[in-house]
Amino acid sequence: MEQRPPTLDEVAIAAGVSRSTASRVINGAARVSPATKRAVEYAIERLGYVPNHAARFLVMRKTGFIVLITDQVSRPTHRDIIKSVIDVCDAAGLSVVLKPASAEPERIERLRRTLRPGFADGVIVASAGVDANTVGVVLDSGLPSVFIGRPAVAGRVPTYAGVDFDEVVRLGLAQFAARGATRPLLIAGPTSDLAEPWARLSAAQGIDALRVDATGLGIDAGCTAIRKARAQGAAFDAVLTENGPLAVGALLELGATPPAGADAQSRHARIPVVAFGAADFTRVPASNLAVVVHPAADIARLAATMLVAQLDKDAQPACESDEPGSATHLVTPWIGDQAV
Repeated sequence: MEQRPPTLDEVAIAAGVSRSTASRVINGAARVSPATKRAVEYAIERLGYVPNHAARFLVMRKTGFIVLITDQVSRPTHRDIIKSVIDVCDAAGLSVVLKPASAEPERIERLRRTLRPGFADGVIVASAGVDANTVGVVLDSGLPSVFIGRPAVAGRVPTYAGVDFDEVVRLGLAQFAARGATRPLLIAGPTSDLAEPWARLSAAQGIDALRVDATGLGIDAGCTAIRKARAQGAAFDAVLTENGPLAVGALLELGATPPAGADAQSRHARIPVVAFGAADFTRVPASNLAVVVHPAADIARLAATMLVAQLDKDAQPACESDEPGSATHLVTPWIGDQAV
């Protein structure tokens, strides 16, 4: 005869607490003493109790679904984001519904209908490329939401997890200092989050930092940016790029057209390039390339964990939900190990 699985009541009796207290421990509620938490966790382990997420969602009138809005799913960082969000939500008993980001009015309206209580419990938005209308629909829905990256929306401060761009710049400048470079060039889009810390931190270190706006974010744009900087007479001796493809383009252009009068084997012809990009770019065979790795997977895990915490908090009494709803959580990047 198949053995009946243990119940929540049996866990509570074994731990010497009430059923509601045992439930609070299982759901990660605040204001539970460490001793009580240990007693319940020990009872769970001893009895082999497994929480019934489906029953929990029914009691809480939850759907068990999270909407993940993203664009450009083919990009390496976005693949990492999707996998990490699914992993965290799956561990919490939640299913993820993927919705493509779109500025089309019809899709915006469909998204508005989707983001209603009874259809979804919460939203995670990978903010890059997501337009202001989509951001507005998410915030107006009233559902718990977390953004991956700071969304461009005026007058509203949603909860988001993002990159510590100050640290990206610090790591880049440290790489240049180690190579003796004193006039680094930033290649980035006109609205890049790197622009402000680049100007501020370079000035603080007394570095004459330069910048050229990229016309795109691909390899061709990296080549064009180097040509544009040279045409403007910029005497740069190092390059920081907003992403990996821009760095590849810069490397190609620098290798194809070394500075006038420079020996092809000279150090001056090997201008150091630092890319802020996916870990894949550490495999680019260039000895003068360093990669500040985009912590996309870590950011996505943090964002999903933040959303799950919001959902659990919403299930608790109001007195336990006194933390502000808006918050910024930054993840620190790192220098990747080059394959060359």
